[in-house]
Amino acid sequence: MTTIFLWPAVCLGTAGFVWILVVFFLEKKMRSKVFVVLLGLTSLGATVGTLGGLSREAAVGEIMAASLGLLSGLVVWIFATDMSKGTNSGTIVSVCVLAFSLSLFVAYFEASNRRAAPERYLFWRTHCVEIYSNHDVIENALTFNIASEAFGEICANIFKYDRSLLIMNESAQPAPAQP
Repeated sequence: MTTIFLWPAVCLGTAGFVWILVVFFLEKKMRSKVFVVLLGLTSLGATVGTLGGLSREAAVGEIMAASLGLLSGLVVWIFATDMSKGTNSGTIVSVCVLAFSLSLFVAYFEASNRRAAPERYLFWRTHCVEIYSNHDVIENALTFNIASEAFGEICANIFKYDRSLLIMNESAQPAPAQP
């Protein structure tokens, strides 16, 4: 699943999961309204979680903290307002906060997992290029054998992947016209 589909999958999946959990406790006229609220809060959670998981910038952490603070203050205010009226919608707010937190959690960790694979590849590619372009490693047979034993399979796979990308890009682009 590509990253573009992460956001709607988390939104719909979390909202649907939480809605199924609470549908038995809601009146029929409240079900659609609660689902719309769940979609809104899960979309906020999935947006903040996806941005936080894909980014290494400190500003994203501040945005996440601000959105959580805003939501927490709003929930406390709604609880206080609803409880003073004697209504039971405070439990609906709790369920909505659960949906927000769950979507934030799932989106953050799934997005950070998607960020880790390319970073791992670049880490190993950098080391492979460094090892196999080092004059001292290439010239000394013992050092070259040790490097090949330790990193040969990893580097061979990385270089094969790079080569296949280059070949695909070369075949996809037409050659420039020669006069």
